[in-house]
Amino acid sequence: MDALFARWESNTTPGGVVGIIRDGVVIYEHPFGMANLDFSIPNTPRTLFHIASISKQFTAFAILLLQQDSRLSLDDDVRKYVPELPDFGKTITLRHLLHHTSGFPVSLWVGSRPSASLSR
Repeated sequence: MDALFARWESNTTPGGVVGIIRDGVVIYEHPFGMANLDFSIPNTPRTLFHIASISKQFTAFAILLLQQDSRLSLDDDVRKYVPELPDFGKTITLRHLLHHTSGFPVSLWVGSRPSASLSR
């Protein structure tokens, strides 16, 4: 893995962090390059990345793989998997999320907890 990412192992290039988990155990974790070139801040295993829309395709593909294996249904209520989401008064399914038709009144940030202001 180190050889694959060696070109980013520098204090002059942006980089990232690679982590590999097998059976729930981290078996590889290594930062490469810089988190911030302007302030010379290197990446660390705890660097937070603003991934925005980059991950949507990967998440959708993973969900479709789980559906193919009959481990979930696209018509499942999303709160089955994210129970802390508030009840918006209608069922929001995985299919809605995949097609961006959920009708969420606000953007929900990954890692944040829904607050009372998110209720309908």
